[in-house]
Amino acid sequence: MGCNDTRKNNSIEQATIRVLAEKGEEGILQPELWRKLRVESKQGLRVLQKMEKRCFIRREKELHDGRWVYRIYPKRLPQQITSIVDCPCFMCEESSRCDETCVTSPISCKKLTEWLMNLAGQPDVTSETTPQAKTHASKKKKLK
Repeated sequence: MGCNDTRKNNSIEQATIRVLAEKGEEGILQPELWRKLRVESKQGLRVLQKMEKRCFIRREKELHDGRWVYRIYPKRLPQQITSIVDCPCFMCEESSRCDETCVTSPISCKKLTEWLMNLAGQPDVTSETTPQAKTHASKKKKLK
């Protein structure tokens, strides 16, 4: 494969990634992708096979207008900035002193833990589930 072929395949791959990002989780039918990218199916298929091997995409067979075609899905969608906008670290007064080796640490931060659990769809975390809270609770028991 020559240098020009490699460059062209890379540009087709980049364009495919952009189209899949636009389409999102619904994916795109393979013939529709060829039309959108203005490439021949033989050339496009080589690029898709390479992308599938590298786990960038997945292809699923589906019946469309009486013909079997593949729908192309991205394995991962690009992250949006909105996913971290509410992170408590951005507004935290302790952020300049926050380090895993210090008293103020992301490891023991209740606000960060609650925010992450909320993102993951887990129930709200009580103050007794952070490592810092567990240490505090065990010290209280020893004093009794």
